[in-house]
Amino acid sequence: MMNPEQIENSQRAHVHNDDELELVIKEILHNSNQINSNDITVSVNHCDVKLSGSVRSQKERDLASEIVKEIMGVGNVESDLVVKLNTGILPTDIGRNP
Repeated sequence: MMNPEQIENSQRAHVHNDDELELVIKEILHNSNQINSNDITVSVNHCDVKLSGSVRSQKERDLASEIVKEIMGVGNVESDLVVKLNTGILPTDIGRNP
């Protein structure tokens, strides 16, 4: 969820077009301390938002969508975010000796 300051900032932003809305969304996701937004792509078409790319967990995936839905001016939110597991350690590797 967005913190009160982020909600207030998103409501103060007077978004006039899709490009401005995209910038607001990217900034809010970037400033979230609960999401690593480095691999998230945001696209906006007539105020409808599509999130794509990858996140580290299902929690981050869900949270990104919820945050965007709370931003003033956002219509529908479509999430094509993929949860990308850390490929360095697989569950089958735990407890194995190299």
